[in-house]
Amino acid sequence: MKKIVFVGGGIVSCISALKLLEKGHNVEIYERHSKLGGILQDFNNGNQIFFRGCKYIIFENNWANKFYKDLLQSLFVLNVNYGVYVENNKNNIFSEEYAIPLFNNINIKKINQNLKKFNFNNIETVSDRLNFYPDKIKIFLKNIILKHKLKPSELNQISLSSFAMTRIASIKNSEIIYKLKKKSNVIDNLFAINRSRLFKKKLKALLPKNGYDELFSNIKFKLCNKGVKIILNSQLNLNWKESQLKLFNQGVEVKNDLIIWTGDPTNVVKSFNGKNLESHHYKVVQFNSNISNSKNFKTIYIQVFSENSNIIRINLYKINNIEKVSIETIFQGYKNSDIVYDEALKILKKFNIHLVLDISSFSKNLDLRYNIISKNDFKTLKEFSYKVRNSNILSKFMLKQGINNKINSVFSDLKKRNYF
Repeated sequence: MKKIVFVGGGIVSCISALKLLEKGHNVEIYERHSKLGGILQDFNNGNQIFFRGCKYIIFENNWANKFYKDLLQSLFVLNVNYGVYVENNKNNIFSEEYAIPLFNNINIKKINQNLKKFNFNNIETVSDRLNFYPDKIKIFLKNIILKHKLKPSELNQISLSSFAMTRIASIKNSEIIYKLKKKSNVIDNLFAINRSRLFKKKLKALLPKNGYDELFSNIKFKLCNKGVKIILNSQLNLNWKESQLKLFNQGVEVKNDLIIWTGDPTNVVKSFNGKNLESHHYKVVQFNSNISNSKNFKTIYIQVFSENSNIIRINLYKINNIEKVSIETIFQGYKNSDIVYDEALKILKKFNIHLVLDISSFSKNLDLRYNIISKNDFKTLKEFSYKVRNSNILSKFMLKQGINNKINSVFSDLKKRNYF
């Protein structure tokens, strides 16, 4: 039996802890905030609860299946419904087959020219990757990121996943793209086709029935009952000795065989090499409302890519069986509530979804998002991960984006270290 210490009490730590307990290990969790949940913590506005952004737990891994069985009463399984609304050059495109930038026609000839002009293996930044697309598409996507007051040339390319821009799709060129994807890994990485052409089953995901805060409260209860020590409002001190990280909580050393640092890596990186992370982030204003009446309501998220609107995503879901809508908008293009709700309702009508909102439940929240990474921070974290690879800290997952990718990376590394 080994002792594993998690620094950070988000979903990655909790799911990993449950798995390690199953294998008979001793687990402790240190969280600097007053409750578990990390970026999944709900927005609590008065007596109303809303999801913070769009956070699905994809239900396609063995660990997700086990997680669901462990917390059956708190979770439900659903088919993932999504859509995209693109407003570009006064043209409107909408579809429920994609959740990425979608265009009528893509100049394939120009793509082939760019493939000869640029080396895909040398891609480092968001700008590098977008350069492979025709100029009009490249400029359109860059301008959306610039609206967040971010510079595409300063962001590592993996940040594109935070803007749902890892790939693009075409309506008229879908058949050509489908054939080219089979022949070229580069094309496969740049373009998408309708998921139904690749997979027979719909993508499934987990969502909490009564909000993420209640889910994590139930997780905490389960972990504590299994003997996990959970320290909230923790203030850890760090010290590196002979390439091993030592943790101290209120002056007392936290003994461990392995540390999994799932929280903000700024302090642990600085304690090791003295380097400060740039910690790029952007601001989103989320408008929320309960729905008093609806026609064709369903759980769905719709990505919005627009030159005119500052909406970036519309999310429909239920908490405590109450229908809700959350509208994420670019902070720098902040508009008053009436304009935002009106724009969102017009977009939803294009998907044949008609809502009447409960005005008394209107609320808005400012959300600082750190789910992007600068090119410099990526280099720093990669170097850090390499240098501590033989130490008592797990770090490769720090270079991954998304809940599922991070958890899969942690599990992979734990297997290599014979913890599973």
